[in-house]
Amino acid sequence: MVVRGAPAIAISAALSLAVELVHRDYANESAEDAFVYLQNRLNYLTSSRPTAVNLVDASTKLQDVAREAVLLSSQAGFVFEAYVEAAENMLVADIATNKAIGENGANHLLSVSQESRGSKGLNILTHCNTGSLATAGYGTALGVIRSLHSLRKLEAVFLTETRPYNQGSRLTAYELVHEKIPATLVADSAAASLQMAGRVDAVIVGADRIAANGDTANKIGTYSLALAAFHHGIPFYVAAPLTSIDISLPSGNRIEIEQRSPVELTHSHGGHGPQIAATGISVWNPAFDVTPAKLITAIITEKGIICKKDGCADFDIQAFISGAANPSSSVKVVQANGPVFESDVTFNAELNHNKYFPLDEISLLSYIESVPKLAERLGGNKSHWKLREVGDGNLNYVFIVIGPAGSFVVKQALPYVRCVGESWPLSLDRSYYEANALKEHGLLSPEHVPEVYHFDYQMALTVMHYLEPPHIILRKGLLAGTVYPLLAEHMSDYMAKTLFNTSLVAIPTTIHKSRVAKFSGNVSLCRLTEQVL
Repeated sequence: MVVRGAPAIAISAALSLAVELVHRDYANESAEDAFVYLQNRLNYLTSSRPTAVNLVDASTKLQDVAREAVLLSSQAGFVFEAYVEAAENMLVADIATNKAIGENGANHLLSVSQESRGSKGLNILTHCNTGSLATAGYGTALGVIRSLHSLRKLEAVFLTETRPYNQGSRLTAYELVHEKIPATLVADSAAASLQMAGRVDAVIVGADRIAANGDTANKIGTYSLALAAFHHGIPFYVAAPLTSIDISLPSGNRIEIEQRSPVELTHSHGGHGPQIAATGISVWNPAFDVTPAKLITAIITEKGIICKKDGCADFDIQAFISGAANPSSSVKVVQANGPVFESDVTFNAELNHNKYFPLDEISLLSYIESVPKLAERLGGNKSHWKLREVGDGNLNYVFIVIGPAGSFVVKQALPYVRCVGESWPLSLDRSYYEANALKEHGLLSPEHVPEVYHFDYQMALTVMHYLEPPHIILRKGLLAGTVYPLLAEHMSDYMAKTLFNTSLVAIPTTIHKSRVAKFSGNVSLCRLTEQVL
């Protein structure tokens, strides 16, 4: 229990082996020797915590990386370097994943509760520790709570002690107090009474393993909370990355439950203090219990919200995963928050613009050079790139960038109305909403929407497809009297596809509300448009 939390267990295992490799002398080893060594060490690490599926998932992926490296080189060093890089990437990806879970969960909860709660914040009950101390950073269930707090939509958090190891009182309480999030500690046995008193709007917990039907293994005591929430009509959510899902298990009956030491119950302080139980008493101390899917309202993931079909007790998680992998499939309606910018870690960064600065023609070249996928798209290096600022609007900077191999447009928002200056401030978040709209509409009507190559939240910057001449701004063409014979056909096709597929006719009410909530923060630009008109 030195390392707890399924994501943290996986990341710690991967990085511990990476540290070992950095200090290993492999001068006389071949690539095959390196692979066998990695395979044995990973299998050994996997055996340490049988319930946490993230550890198995990480081990499998890292072994695949090593196996591919053997095919590319005969050098042991090459295989080990590939492993270390993959392990470090898992750390970065886990933090980005957690922040996406937090954002998706907060948006979903606000969308389904805003009618009943109005402007009031939510009261959330959570169990165990699912924050920065249980993951690579930020957290899963606690990540949702952090996101609600950052949006000023959190009234209070109620957290359980989480007996017998007290992860709630020792760890979650520490994180919440440290971040000045309003929180109240309750005994595990008081949680049902708290719900009956009407003081809880939703219960959010993490997960160590989720079966294909949605049955979820989590810290012991989770099942009790779910039963109480079900009885009192309170929504019960599981927040976890897709790596916590084990599709090979049809139900929770197949999940192996880890048994903990009897001293955690017979002695105080989770087994570290003096004995408090009678000598000779028998002990049953499972570390986890399984909550049936029928008690779970929805599962919050980095790819969106997994919901049940009407009348179903179980989740169709396989269909959701297929939809997440193929956004154009019909399953995409269960993704509560639309597409995710998978390649852009900055998209999932904390919602602040502390690193923002307006780019010019010199600094933009350096920025592009620092983003490998953008530099590769242009080809050559920055000495070969041609760049000019072409923004003719009132709000943003727009640059056309052309290189030997390709081109794109860079659009950066300013923290004020460009044509007026700093006396008329404007939120940088508008770029986030625009990029999201382009991304989602690009999936629904790809032939009529420019492709988004890159989005950077911190810099309020979007990089997209450049429509090279003879394409011009439509406004200029119409003013010049140009006739566009396909304009009506293309506009109506685009509008039909985007308006229908984002409407209540095409998607369930809960998903529609989530998407409305997702874009509801774009207040400043809407207000600007209304004022101008």
